[in-house]
Parts: sequence; C-alpha cells; structure tokens
Amino acid sequence: MLFLIKEKKKEITLNWEKGSSTSINRALLEYVSNMSPSEKTYKIFQPSTAYALFETALRAHSGRSIQDHLEHMGDLFEHFSRVASRNPLAWSREFLTKKEITTQSSDNRIINHPYLKNLVANPYVDQAAAIVMTSEKNAEKQGVDIKNWVYPMGGADLSNIQDLSRRPLLYDSPAIKEASKIALKQSGLSLQDINGFDLYSCFPCMVDIARDEIGISDGDPRPLTLTGGLSFFGAPFNNYSMHAIVTGIQMIRKNSSLNLMITANGGYNEKQSIGIYGKSPPLIPWNEINVEVIQSSILAEILPKPIQKANGFITIEAYMFYYDRNNEPTRGLVIGRLEGNERALAFIDAEKNALKQLIDTDIVGKIYPIKYDDRKKLNTIILS
Repeated sequence: MLFLIKEKKKEITLNWEKGSSTSINRALLEYVSNMSPSEKTYKIFQPSTAYALFETALRAHSGRSIQDHLEHMGDLFEHFSRVASRNPLAWSREFLTKKEITTQSSDNRIINHPYLKNLVANPYVDQAAAIVMTSEKNAEKQGVDIKNWVYPMGGADLSNIQDLSRRPLLYDSPAIKEASKIALKQSGLSLQDINGFDLYSCFPCMVDIARDEIGISDGDPRPLTLTGGLSFFGAPFNNYSMHAIVTGIQMIRKNSSLNLMITANGGYNEKQSIGIYGKSPPLIPWNEINVEVIQSSILAEILPKPIQKANGFITIEAYMFYYDRNNEPTRGLVIGRLEGNERALAFIDAEKNALKQLIDTDIVGKIYPIKYDDRKKLNTIILS
C-alpha cells in the first residue's frame, strides 16, 4: 500500500458548520462523557488542565526547577515556531523567540500554570488535509508515476490507561514506547535511520514524553516537527497529524532518501499512533502485525480507583493552577499518594496571595494535610 497526496480540488460548496468552536466543544463533550467520575468531579475537562498535570510531573522527574523548565519549554517551542515561520501553510508564520514564547503579555496570557498561550495548541483554525491510499497494482493501473509513490513503512496504534489518575506514572507513555518499537521493526529501520520526526505537540510535555519514550536524545539535530506544530502551524483537532503526513510525503517526494516518523496523540496522552514513511515497502506485511499482547500488558498496570473521601496526608505527584482572564490564580488541583499509597485528587482553595506563593514553589514531593469536605463533596488540601 502507499500514500498519494490529493493535490487537486474542485470548487464545491460543502454544508459544514461555520466556526470552529462548535466542533471543538462537541469533541470535548464526547471525551468528557467517557471520563471517570473522579476526573469529572475534579473538572479535568480541558486539555490544558490534564496536560498541566503531566507537565509538572515531568518537570519534577527531570530535576529542572520551575524557571529552568519554563526556559526549556521556550527553547523547544522556539524551534517549532521557526519551522512554522518557513511553512507557507502554517496558521501563524510569525517567528517567536524563546523570550516571546515564555514572557507574559497582552498577546500571551496565562492559560493556567505552567502554560502561557504560546505554549498550547491553537485549535481555532480553518485547515484541512487529505490523502489517497491505494495498492501498487491500482497505482500502476491509474498511471501514477512511481516517483510519487510513498509507503507507510511501519506503524502501530496503542493506548495507555484511559483514566490518567489510574496510571502508574504521570510523565511517561508506554503506548508510544512500544508502538515506536513495532513501527521500526516493521519498517526494517533503526532509530538512527530516521531523518526527521513530527512529534505531536499539543503541549511541550507531549513532545518531551514522546522523545524520551522513542529514545531521541537531548541535542539530537534531527527536526522534531515537519509542520511547525500545533501551537504555530495550527491544531485542527484530529486532522493535525494528517497535515504532518502530507507534509512528510511532500518532503519524501523531493528527497527519496528520507525516512520520517510521525506520531499522533488522542485524548490525554491516551491513544497513540506511530507511522514511518519512506520510499520502500514495509519489511513485515501489515497483516502480520499483532499488538494485542502488548496492549493488554499496558492496560494491566491500571491502578485502583482514586480514594473519594481522603483524610490524612498526601504526597504531591503532579499539580496545576487555574487562572482567570485577568491573569490571576483562582484554584489549585493536585494528584498524589496517600499514606497507604492510594491515589487521590484534591483541590487547593485559598486566597490569591497564598496561591501565588505556592505557584512560585515546587510542590511535587511535598506533603500536605488532606480532608474530605462533606459540604462540597470534594477532597481539599489544607494549607497551614
């Protein structure tokens, strides 16, 4: 099988809904409907909430300070912005420096801690991409020049545990790790044979997680995005990775020696897909790929449900802080372990100044009193 880009379009008026907010809200509502009661209770609805939890867990695991990690995110997304600035199809082609990406301004408000606007995906775009997939036999029959043939050389789809509060770790992705191994084996390539990547970049942590799991070292000169990423190229929801594939196919058609790896991410670091594209057919046929055993082993690591009524002490594993439109913190949210090692979620409700002090402090690993509030029906962190 191979991929062909659909290069021509006809002047057809489609009866699609105008505006992106309706489709975005519908997508969120669909995902929320499948969330666990605990995660609904603690309002882990918006992606910027879930991924902020992953980001703080990842930062703590890396050993970086809050400021060092902010600069790390800026360095990473400056690279993405540079690629987008050179891409005529990118939604935002203005090159932003690390300082512009990480400095609060009227155009770069705080979404929530630790994210500024330039560090999150931009779904409010009007973009579309399409491909045609067919067989070699049909391509020959249709008279498609072999120079335009590009193969999906290897790939795999795997899922992490759906409920983020029931995953053993909040800064990894076993699905990416195992899917990348399968894709490389099927393609007959090693990681060093890959010339470039498009790592799904809804938030910086997703790039770092994918890089760690695939085995791409810090300082690797190979590009991590082909398009410019979801913040700068644009994030037309599930269609984004199609843009990365189309871009990759165009690159391979211009340079037949390229082998490219593209990742796709669904949910909150849940559904993961890896694809490798190049000019050679897969070493292992697609009908011989079976991921059931590996998938079952990933899901078998599921933790018990979080404790609904937690009283005692909690050790913080991950946290985030909500902000309002005036760039003021309003509330905190944590995930952590109780004294018996059970998981629990809790809100931090406090005065604005107290929240600001916490935001400037790394609280991962810190221990706080936790109490179930019978009136609010929520676990709450007690600040001394």
